[in-house]
Amino acid sequence: MIRALLKEIEGLGCAVTREGDMLKLHDPRLLTNMHRNRLKESKVDILELLEQEVEARRKGWLVYPYREAYEMRVGKNNIVYIFAEANGTYIVWRGTWRHKAYPIKDKTIIQGVSFAVAFEKANNYVRWFKNY
Repeated sequence: MIRALLKEIEGLGCAVTREGDMLKLHDPRLLTNMHRNRLKESKVDILELLEQEVEARRKGWLVYPYREAYEMRVGKNNIVYIFAEANGTYIVWRGTWRHKAYPIKDKTIIQGVSFAVAFEKANNYVRWFKNY
């Protein structure tokens, strides 16, 4: 729901960023009262999502639009992903590619967990892989 709201608002040309404990709207001219009310109702969740993005970037993760996925390359052919699921949980998945558009090997590391748990597991896997 939060991602859909952010997509809708950004589709109207208004970017949403974080300034401390407040949301900052860049060019909110086209937002309706309904949009503003939904932003107010979802403020805590949006701030949390934006903080997750900051933490992920700080750790070297590539953040996909609307924070739907996070990606980190751990080797020449290996990538770890954190995907947001429709029910609000997250899945950590890794794949190995070799000259193909699809992975030759993949594994689900954990699924159906909060972002904090998924992020910790993904970072643990990245550390393990790089030290292997």
